Amino acid sequence: MSWSPGDQVLHRFFMHGEVRDARPVTVIADTDNELVLWLAHGTPIVMACLPGGIDLRSVSKREMFGSRWESAPHRWSNNVVMVLPAGASHAVWSFFAPDGEFRCWYANLQTPFVRWAGGVDLVDHQLDLIVHPDNRVEWKDADELAAAVEAGWFTDDDSDAIHAEAHRLAARAEAGAAPFDDRWRAFRPDPAWPIPELPATWADVEAEVHG
Repeated sequence: MSWSPGDQVLHRFFMHGEVRDARPVTVIADTDNELVLWLAHGTPIVMACLPGGIDLRSVSKREMFGSRWESAPHRWSNNVVMVLPAGASHAVWSFFAPDGEFRCWYANLQTPFVRWAGGVDLVDHQLDLIVHPDNRVEWKDADELAAAVEAGWFTDDDSDAIHAEAHRLAARAEAGAAPFDDRWRAFRPDPAWPIPELPATWADVEAEVHG
């Protein structure tokens, strides 16, 4: 299955077989090589939290990964072009301020995305990279990946593979190589695209995603 520019789909993160984050997004492009999505400022989403709506990062890492996660509603801030290469264990998000100014790239380590009729599903690998406009790389949430391994969410082999992918991306970022280049920095969405609504069925499980 494939989508056309302007189609609205769901981008979802799973944890332990349950949807924990869901974002309605608009398709920019869908090819054999990549899926490109637009996440608009002000979009209604759900994000992972601890029971009672407690923010994940307000507690210790051991408590964060020692509890069953739930979901809570939010409004997304910033505009994002999300590039998901086919079969890759990462996505690269280009962040823009609401006025369109480019802010940074964000390399999200994750499983390759799985398509289903309503969108794409994947499992987050916790570790991320922030790549600044000057191509300086900042590693983010390595402590969360370590805590997730300690809690049994990932294995040591998983961690080694995730770090190897991050090092590969960091080298490309520092060299200014694609996807950390100017390809999407001037992108502006079609002004006719509405901000998507979050469907009531956002948590329905259709795709086969592990994690």
